[in-house]
Amino acid sequence: PVELNRASAQMAACVKKRDFHGAWDVYQNISEPDDILHDTALNVCAKAFWTRRAAKLWDHMPPTQKSVISYTSMMDLHGRHRQIDKVELLFEEMTRNGVEPN
Repeated sequence: PVELNRASAQMAACVKKRDFHGAWDVYQNISEPDDILHDTALNVCAKAFWTRRAAKLWDHMPPTQKSVISYTSMMDLHGRHRQIDKVELLFEEMTRNGVEPN
């Protein structure tokens, strides 16, 4: 987990500098990212307005791996694009899957 913790810190530092490509590169270089890194990558996509990247990552995540953080990042991304219908669908999916909102 040291490698994963380091990667998470590097991604956070990149996001703070608004270096979204740098954060994505860190994520891409991890061979087996954990749930936290997936959530961080979704957050990067939301902040960078990367809908396609987020959708691809989301589609490859098993439902059991999707946390309130995952859903929040995806809802944030769709909200930034004013796709309220998608935000509502994600919220419904989240509650249907037993993920409690904050």
